[in-house]
Amino acid sequence: MSQLLLATGLALGALAIATVLQRRKPAAPTQGSFAAPTQLDRQDFAYPEAPWLIAEFMADTCLVCDEVWQQVDAIDQGGVAIQKLEVNEAKLLHDRYRIDGVPTTVLADSNGVVRASWVGPIRPGELADTVKTLVAN
Repeated sequence: MSQLLLATGLALGALAIATVLQRRKPAAPTQGSFAAPTQLDRQDFAYPEAPWLIAEFMADTCLVCDEVWQQVDAIDQGGVAIQKLEVNEAKLLHDRYRIDGVPTTVLADSNGVVRASWVGPIRPGELADTVKTLVAN
């Protein structure tokens, strides 16, 4: 009799575990990270003749974009053009360069090669330090 009770208890326990596992929702898919472009056509941007370009792809509703723009706008380095590309005003460029996340900030050389990029916030001083290092070389 005790063996029958033990077997019944084990069967009920296994059934309960199976039911719980079946009702569990599958894990949510992981979100891939957003990518910045690696090459720009400098003719798409203001001041294509400038040796360097910092372009910030952003949205007016994005608070982080405003914080990043303050860092970009503070760059006072000769030979570096800066441009703000708001999604509603520059939708074609956002689409052309497949900008999926804002802010996306790129630092490109005169050939349009993106030498540094950031998607999302930029640590204070990081953009200025990167510009100084790359422009000096």
